[in-house]
Amino acid sequence: FNANAVADNGLSYGAKIEFDIDATTTDEARIRFSGSWGIIDLGDDDGAEDAMGYGPEDLNSGQGGWDGGEPISTLSIKQSDMEMAGDTSDATKITYYTPRFAGFQAGVSYTPDTGASMGAGIAHNTLADMRNHWGFGANYVETFGDFDVRLHATGVYSDMDNDTVSTVGSTTLEDAEGYKVGLGLGFAGFSVGLGYVNNGETGMIKGDGSDAGSAYGAGAGYSTGPWTVGVTYVRATADNATGAGNDNYRAFAVGGNYTLAPGLDVYTEYLWAKVKSPDNTTTDGSGLATVTKNDGQSIMIGTKVTF
Repeated sequence: FNANAVADNGLSYGAKIEFDIDATTTDEARIRFSGSWGIIDLGDDDGAEDAMGYGPEDLNSGQGGWDGGEPISTLSIKQSDMEMAGDTSDATKITYYTPRFAGFQAGVSYTPDTGASMGAGIAHNTLADMRNHWGFGANYVETFGDFDVRLHATGVYSDMDNDTVSTVGSTTLEDAEGYKVGLGLGFAGFSVGLGYVNNGETGMIKGDGSDAGSAYGAGAGYSTGPWTVGVTYVRATADNATGAGNDNYRAFAVGGNYTLAPGLDVYTEYLWAKVKSPDNTTTDGSGLATVTKNDGQSIMIGTKVTF
């Protein structure tokens, strides 16, 4: 639900409320003020580290491929897509975006506590929550005739909420530090996208040799009239504690949309994924981690209605 208006002095203001039917709860809610000086968002919404990004995940058609809540189990590995581990999602925050000048725009978000959202208030010393979180973003979007260019760089920095007080075992958790870069090009209906994300050691136990994962992806798409098709690939890895082995994930998706009428689309999508995850247990006295694997494929056919 969106509401927008303009005051007599030229100030634009509005509000957005997004409702999640599956969870039967409000998912996002924010107020926006904007003018020639830029944009200010207040409330529970995605931060600059997410909103200003662009990558191959945006070329997924159908239900979103590996970026759309795939029905293939990822065995709870740490990295299975192009998301940053330090992303604040819809936690309560304030965000400022500059005006776009010569194709360039920048943004910054401040989130006091990533556990505070909607009815949940700030709670000190909560395991894995982030406090005093900063999200940054910058992108370049420009069109030269029929040629489109999109570039972006985003990043996060934050303390872990339990870093100085609570511990995991006898050690504390690493602060959130991560970044993501992406490139998109378009010409005559064709689009290509490349992306890379590195989550550093965000939220990992200090000194145990693990990291929060990294991933790279590529995609291509084509749109003409009522048709849109896309093909994407992602590969992600994450180091676990020393001697425990690594998480590995690969996925390939191809999908297409067809617009039957305004607000009415039909789509189809094929997804293949391969996952390998050490479960960090020993079964034969060898000291080696047992490895669990999952290979899966899915085909979906569906209908989307928007209004």
